[in-house]
Amino acid sequence: MNGFLQKQAGGFYVSALSVILAVASMISYAVLATDGEKTPFMVYVLTVAAVVITIVVLAWNQTQPGRKYYNTSSFFAALLYAVSLVVFFMGRMEWIGGLAAHNANFAPMHMSFYVTVALYVVTMLLSIIGSFMKVVKEQG
Repeated sequence: MNGFLQKQAGGFYVSALSVILAVASMISYAVLATDGEKTPFMVYVLTVAAVVITIVVLAWNQTQPGRKYYNTSSFFAALLYAVSLVVFFMGRMEWIGGLAAHNANFAPMHMSFYVTVALYVVTMLLSIIGSFMKVVKEQG
């Protein structure tokens, strides 16, 4: 295991962190969904698709032909995270408008809304950064 980790470049760790944050985003979204408001299931589908794509390409980068490539799937994963965020906002549009219209306090009950948005944005940014980095160190 130690040998595996020593041959990984920065892109592997950035992409792995983006996968971990994507899972945390889905958990935060699930917490938010307990309030009974409209929470589209498609957010889960898109996020899981992005995670699976990232993991598959990270595994492919460990093979001999895949070592020379950057993790370009991270661009596609970032796009899927962005679409997830848009679907998330579209599902919550009425809820956000209702809170604003009634001068309701956003903070106490719906902190998971802010956490979910922040997690998705950071996950998306890490995916973009990871796409510019090598996954496996050059041997030689």
